[in-house]
Amino acid sequence: MALIPEPDGDLKREACSNLAYASVREITRAEAEPLLMRYEWLQNLGSSRYFVGLWFRHPVTGVEYLSGVEAFGSTGGGNVAQSICGKKYAKQVITLVRGCCSHYCHKHSASWFIPRACKLISEKYHKHIVIAYADESAAEIGCCYSACNWLYVGPGGTDQVQYRADGRIIGSKSIATRAKSRVGRPDRKRGATIADVNAWADRMRAQGYTVKGRGYYQHVEKMTRAEARQQLVEEHGEFVRATPKHRYIYFVGDRRKVKELRKTLRLQIQPYPKRRSMTKLDDAVQLLLEEKQRIDAALIALGVSVQRAPVAKAPAKTPQATAPKKRGNLSPEGRAKIAAAARERWARMKAIKETKAPAKAKKAGKKAAKKAAAKEAAQ
Repeated sequence: MALIPEPDGDLKREACSNLAYASVREITRAEAEPLLMRYEWLQNLGSSRYFVGLWFRHPVTGVEYLSGVEAFGSTGGGNVAQSICGKKYAKQVITLVRGCCSHYCHKHSASWFIPRACKLISEKYHKHIVIAYADESAAEIGCCYSACNWLYVGPGGTDQVQYRADGRIIGSKSIATRAKSRVGRPDRKRGATIADVNAWADRMRAQGYTVKGRGYYQHVEKMTRAEARQQLVEEHGEFVRATPKHRYIYFVGDRRKVKELRKTLRLQIQPYPKRRSMTKLDDAVQLLLEEKQRIDAALIALGVSVQRAPVAKAPAKTPQATAPKKRGNLSPEGRAKIAAAARERWARMKAIKETKAPAKAKKAGKKAAKKAAAKEAAQ
């Protein structure tokens, strides 16, 4: 991916050079999906429902570039929402499911973007408690959350995952997805009422199906969870225990609301985790061996051979074999193109400085006036 030239790469980097050009607004799933599929480690959208985009406007051309996405969705597990601040505030809990920033973003984009995205979701959907996870298997410990003053509440429970042959890592939620069916159920997002859902459930029961769940969440049970798990094991191999994820909590709202939620927090606040030391070669080798053993176990469960051929050592290079580096091989046309690109870039940078000049002059004038007023007051 890094070898593919980024379209309008120079313009995007210039737009992202200053967070003053950044803005945050809600976007659609179709807008968010390409960026998440390119930069997100899990390569999927999970249970994402709401999407917030980070936009950078170029100061000269005025073109906006979508450079980051935060995706919010339902909280995994039945008791996670209640375990944070109790049953009273369970409906105010939302999960930061996925998030990414492009490679050309400003280096502080994540810590600038995340609090503003949470505030937007809180104001629009009344979600004042945000929970996020950091996965050590993806080399994450939650640095951006600690930079935003989130509360660290320790590692969570471990999930069971499948390492599939296509490289995907699928969690145990796939068992429930395989066991349930919602085909034909009216969708309340499209105006369906609870009476419509109940009528659909009655039709399914009349056809001999088993309907479970309550209210809008009724579904047809195609098979038991044990049967669904057995099918997945036969298709993709055994489920293995995953590494526990770090959990972070963030309260959004005015000062009174945050103070109220902070008092009701049921989880113990702990010091932020530190990344394991990589200064010693032994530590790095140990981490690689642990990861290799975990991947080998998953491949063996899939029936894939893990025998590796010995790696042949490359012959040592002799000083005579190293050819001198050639320079100045560009044609006149190539040099002209490079010069033209340099002139164009210089012109853009000059235009950016000119747009900033009035603001700088105004700021300098205010500073001089303030200094003169202080001098007169002293006299």
